Amino acid sequence: MDPIKLDTTFYHKLLLKKFNLLLNIAQLAGFLPFPAYVLRQDVERLHFRTLVLTCLNLTFAVLIFLTSFVCYLAMYIYYPDLMYKENLPAVLQIMYHVENWLRVVMVLIALVGPRLSGRYFRETIDTLVHIMKLFDRATKIESILTAISVITNRLLLLYGLHALIITVTVWISTEHPVSTLLNVSYLAPYVTIAVYILLYRALLASIAGIVGCLNDNLREITLQDRIDPRRTYGKHTTISYIMLHEGKERETSPLDVATIVRLSTMHMALMRLARAANKHFGVLMLIIVLSTFIQINMLLLELYHNISHPVMPEYCLWVLFLHAIVHFTFFFVIATSNHAIQQERTMLLLHEFKCSWSSEQNMTVSNTPLSSMLHSIQNANTTKLPGQELPSLKLP
Repeated sequence: MDPIKLDTTFYHKLLLKKFNLLLNIAQLAGFLPFPAYVLRQDVERLHFRTLVLTCLNLTFAVLIFLTSFVCYLAMYIYYPDLMYKENLPAVLQIMYHVENWLRVVMVLIALVGPRLSGRYFRETIDTLVHIMKLFDRATKIESILTAISVITNRLLLLYGLHALIITVTVWISTEHPVSTLLNVSYLAPYVTIAVYILLYRALLASIAGIVGCLNDNLREITLQDRIDPRRTYGKHTTISYIMLHEGKERETSPLDVATIVRLSTMHMALMRLARAANKHFGVLMLIIVLSTFIQINMLLLELYHNISHPVMPEYCLWVLFLHAIVHFTFFFVIATSNHAIQQERTMLLLHEFKCSWSSEQNMTVSNTPLSSMLHSIQNANTTKLPGQELPSLKLP
């Protein structure tokens, strides 16, 4: 462990330091309310300033949605020739209109959701920070968060440059006021997608990184003596079982039962965080995936028609190609975030094989609140009572 036992404040500040740029952009765009718990914003001393900033944040969020909605509505009313493409098949026209209104709904959900989910964000940050404190590997955790923040900032730069290129291209190739309406109706959903998938990635990648560290420690503890003839590992198809009651009695290299149980409990807590994150962001991620899928198909179709029968300038075709690639990265970011969790998900789980716990006791553990489980780690008593058998653990 690190020489100095660090408190939760250190780890909360570490999270803020690594993702400060993304979180501030999210708040400036209205996707995080003011004051935001994750940003550790002071709300006690400056009451008037807090009230003013809260009202400005809420007003800006409302203006973003109304502007996006009005721009789409104005284009349907005043420029129907742009919105209703007669040369496209009916299926593609339906997809196009579905995408437009999905984007409006997406902006609304992204702006309203965080203001109704303050408790979720607070509990998620508190749990994640508490697990970091219990794990007590500041150097490892900081290196993981640094790697995640570097990739996040690079993606943020890519999406920012892409938005600038698209905006300038539309202004050059289209006359006012159509160019303004197109840019405003496009930028609000685009910023929503970019900010939210980066927040989603930052959360899941952080969880996966910490779980990876837990699993590394578990491997060091449980696989430290492969050649021991009395090793406590038995194969059952593709699953390895570790019997803690046998491992504790080994003459050489006894298993550190307390550490295994502590790491296992933190592992379960992180998996619950990952499930909660997918549940919370699930609807918005589905809308983003569906909207992006339609957008990519429409872009590729437009590229195909313009290559066979050129209508746009050549530079516009390159911009459309870049547009399609950037939208494809949205799929990639969402998929890799979940894949990182999936890779670490099944390293160590409590099970009933040769275990003295009954089904009712296991059900009680699975339904125990996360905070109670984590609190019990600090005060766990590892003394084996007479006649009591320690639970087994399952490793893939």
